[in-house]
Amino acid sequence: MKIGILGAGLVGTNLAKALINAGHEVMLSSREPDGERMQKTIAGLGANARAGMVEDTLNYSNVVAIALDWDAIYDVVKVGDWTDKIVIDMTNRFGDHESPAHELATLTKAHIVKAFNTIGAENYPNPTFGGIPATMFIAGDNTQAKHTVAELVRAIGFDLVDAGDLQAAHHLENLAAFWAHLAFRAGHGRAIAFKLLHR
Repeated sequence: MKIGILGAGLVGTNLAKALINAGHEVMLSSREPDGERMQKTIAGLGANARAGMVEDTLNYSNVVAIALDWDAIYDVVKVGDWTDKIVIDMTNRFGDHESPAHELATLTKAHIVKAFNTIGAENYPNPTFGGIPATMFIAGDNTQAKHTVAELVRAIGFDLVDAGDLQAAHHLENLAAFWAHLAFRAGHGRAIAFKLLHR
C-alpha cells in the first residue's frame, strides 16, 4: 500500500520506517523535498520512500497520516482535496480542548481515524516489549477507514484495540498525556507502552 505522511520529523520518519519494514511505500512531506536534509532522510529509509510537497503527499495516496504539531492542521487542510481520504490523526493536544481529530473531521470531508498517538514514535518500528506486542488504540466513525488503519497497525506489529467512534479520540489523547507523564515525570523513560489485557 502507498501511504502519505505529512511531516518528516521524529514521528513521521519513524512511522515511515515501520511501514516500509512492513512492505509499504511512503511519501513524506517537506517544504524542501529536494533539499539535502530531506534527501538524506529518504536515502536512509530506502527505495520505498520518497519526498514531496504537502499537496504532492496528499495526492500520493488515499491514506494520509498527519505527523505534525496539532496546530499545523489549520494550514495543511487548506492545501489540496481531502474528500474521502483516510486520514490518520497522530497528533496530541493535551488539556481541556477539543481533539484535533474532531476539528479535522469538521474542516475536511475526510474519514478521520485516531491512531499512533499513545506511544513514543521511536517504538513504531519495533513495538514488542519483552516478546509482547504493545497495544495500539484506534478510534473513528468510518468502518472501512478503521479497517484500513487496523491493517497497517497489525502489519507493523502492534496488538490492535478498537476504542470506538471518533468521540474516543479525546480519551486517547488523555492516555498519551499519561504516557508522557510516566515517561518523563515519573522517570520510566520512553521505552514503555500500554497493553490492554482480556480475561
